[in-house]
Amino acid sequence: SDVCSSDLSARACRTAKLRRRKAAGRSGWRRREGTLIAHVVLFRPRAELSAENAQALSDAFARAITEIPFVRRARVGRRTTIGRDYERLMAVDYEYAAVIEFDDVTALKNYLEHPAHAELGRRFFESIEAGLVYDFEMTTGADGLASLLERRGGA
Repeated sequence: SDVCSSDLSARACRTAKLRRRKAAGRSGWRRREGTLIAHVVLFRPRAELSAENAQALSDAFARAITEIPFVRRARVGRRTTIGRDYERLMAVDYEYAAVIEFDDVTALKNYLEHPAHAELGRRFFESIEAGLVYDFEMTTGADGLASLLERRGGA
């Protein structure tokens, strides 16, 4: 898994990977086979967001995903549309998404409590016009969906 999805220097990427490995060895947290926690952030930046503030947000994100050792992988993207009916059903058009993956809920909580995330959160909420943040337990394939739905029935 790669924490270096953004435009980070090679040295910053190596440092982030080393910190993550060290934290995994010390913390003792283990994920259930085939699962992970996804911290999903959908957002639309403010129309008047200055280039300086956009850069500050980007820098805070880079620091968070490199300095916080619990991040398994981080990806960001811009919405793409292909003309399907479901695209017109969206009440709000979130232009961007960030998906940050963690081995388990403990790792996510540690990430959220880290000072680098506090700075990211502050910059994020100052920079957005609209946003949603969700956390999901993710699993693989059709068997994974069946398992999640089965647990839902018992919850």
